Amino acid sequence: MQNLSVERVICNDCETGAMRHLVRGHELIIDAAAPYALDLHDARQSHSQRLTAAKDRMESLIFAARASGSVVVYIGSFLTRYLMAENNDRRLRFIFASHPYFRMKLELERLAKKAAKRGDPMIIVNPTSLLGPGNLRIVEHCFVASVLYGKMPASFPDIINVMDVRDAAEATLRTLDAGIFGMPVWLSGHNISVHDLTQMIANLGQVESPPRWRGLAMGAMVLYALENGMSVLGRETRFPSLPVLLTLASRAVAQSTRQRALGVDLRPLEATIRDEIDWYRGRDLT
Repeated sequence: MQNLSVERVICNDCETGAMRHLVRGHELIIDAAAPYALDLHDARQSHSQRLTAAKDRMESLIFAARASGSVVVYIGSFLTRYLMAENNDRRLRFIFASHPYFRMKLELERLAKKAAKRGDPMIIVNPTSLLGPGNLRIVEHCFVASVLYGKMPASFPDIINVMDVRDAAEATLRTLDAGIFGMPVWLSGHNISVHDLTQMIANLGQVESPPRWRGLAMGAMVLYALENGMSVLGRETRFPSLPVLLTLASRAVAQSTRQRALGVDLRPLEATIRDEIDWYRGRDLT
C-alpha cells in the first residue's frame, strides 16, 4: 500500500456533478469516509438536515458509481446489526434514539442495500471498533492515543470488540474478491473489557492507566449533559458523548459465518496496540 501512487483530493461539494467527476475512471470506490455524526449537535444544521445531507451524499455517490460502472464498497457500522433487528432491549433503544450517529448509519446502509437490490455492485462491510496505526483524528477521539497521552478520563468494566484496521481491510478485499454483493459482512476481532484494554495500552506504552470506574452509564449521562450544555452556549466539547454511547451499545461478539469463510487470520491484539503506539510516537504527538 505504501508504494501506491496516491493523490489526496478534498471535496466539500457532494453534488452529483462533483461526485461524478471524482468517480470517473475508477473501477472501485471504497466509501470509508461516509458522513460521521461525531458531535451531538451542529450549529449549522438540525438533526434532520444533517441526515438529509448524508443521504443526499450517499445517493450522489451511488448514482455516480452507476454512471461510471464502478463497484462501491461501503464501510458501515457493526451496530446496524442491532439497529435493524427487532430489539426489545430498552437500553439499546434509548442509546440509538439519543444521538444522530445511529440513525445516520442505519439510513445509509439502507440506501446501500436498496442500490444492491437494483443491481448495483455494492459491497457492505460492517466492522466493530477499529484499532491500529494510521488514525488521524485528534487524540481525545482515539482510544489508544487518549490512554497514551493521559486524555482518557476513566475506564469501565464494559466488554467491547476491537479489530485491527489492517485485518478489516484484508477482510474487505477478500469480500470483494468473493463477490459478496448486497449482503452485509459483519467483521469482529477480540472481545475485551475496557479496563483490560486500557491496562494493556498503559503497560505497553509505559504510562499510567486511567482511573477505573465501576459503571459506564453515569459517565455517559454526564458527558451527554455536558455536550448539550456546551451546545446551548455555542461551544464545542473536546469529550463528545458518542464514544461512550458506542461503548454502552457494544458487546462481546463472535466472528460471523461469512467472516470465518473469508479466512483472515487476526493479529494478536497486543501486536495491534504496539504498532499503534509506535505510529503515534513516530508522529511525536503532544
